Amino acid sequence: MARGLSGTGIDVTLPPLADNSNAIPLQFTLLAPTGKKLISFEIIAPENPNRVILKFKLGQAQSRLTFSTRIRLATTQEVWVLARLSDGKSLGRSAHTVVTATACFDET
Repeated sequence: MARGLSGTGIDVTLPPLADNSNAIPLQFTLLAPTGKKLISFEIIAPENPNRVILKFKLGQAQSRLTFSTRIRLATTQEVWVLARLSDGKSLGRSAHTVVTATACFDET
């Protein structure tokens, strides 16, 4: 739990090391607590110039959601997945990735 948000029901998969900051795979599963539904989610990268990567409102409330995409990161950081529930409460969990710069070396 961080910043007062429960991470229960959120599973985030982000590679621990990314050598291409332009296309980092991100997957997550959201599972609403019993009796509640998921109504929206956000992906946040606090160190990016534009910190909100995606803000998505579900057309129909869901009990469970699995999502995957590729994201662009400016630097090594924690990426947050935040979910809003039908009762107005939020869930949140982060995953850390180290962004490295790849380089080409010539043989001289």
